[in-house]
Amino acid sequence: MIEIKNISKFYGPVQVLNDCSTSVEKGEVIVICGPSGSGKSTLIKTVNRLEPFQSGDIVLDGVSLSDPATNLPKLRTRAEAEAKGRQLIARVGLSDHINKFPSQLSGGQQQRVAIARALSWTRSLCSSTSQPRRWTQRWSTRCWTSWWSLPTTE
Repeated sequence: MIEIKNISKFYGPVQVLNDCSTSVEKGEVIVICGPSGSGKSTLIKTVNRLEPFQSGDIVLDGVSLSDPATNLPKLRTRAEAEAKGRQLIARVGLSDHINKFPSQLSGGQQQRVAIARALSWTRSLCSSTSQPRRWTQRWSTRCWTSWWSLPTTE
C-alpha cells in the first residue's frame, strides 16, 4: 500500500502541491487527471522520489520514504529491473536496438523502451504521466498481459 500524507512541494516561491493526501491499496489502479500545470507529473515524480518535497510523508508498505535511513536503492532494486528490462525489450520488439541511445530511436521506439522499463519494475508501484501517442488495443493488451504475468513481490 502507498500512503501519501500531506505532501507539499514548492518550486521556488510557487507551491505546486498543497497538502496532498491519498492512499492506494496493492493491486489498485488509479488515474490522476487534471489540466496542464496542475501538478500531476510532479505528484508522480514525488511519489517515486525523483523530486524532493518540502513537507508530508510517503509510506510504501509501512516504510517511510522521507526517512533518511530508508535505503531507496534497495527498495527500487535497480539491478533486477535492468535485467528484466533487457528481457522485456525483446517483448516489445526492440531486440535489434538494445545498444542504441534514445536519440537514435524513433519516438515510438522510445515509448516502447519506456514501457519495457516500466514492466520490469516490481508491482509495488508503476506510474505513467501519459499513454503513448499511437497507443493501440494491441499494445494495451500486450502490456497488461506482460504486466500481470510478472511475479508479485511480497
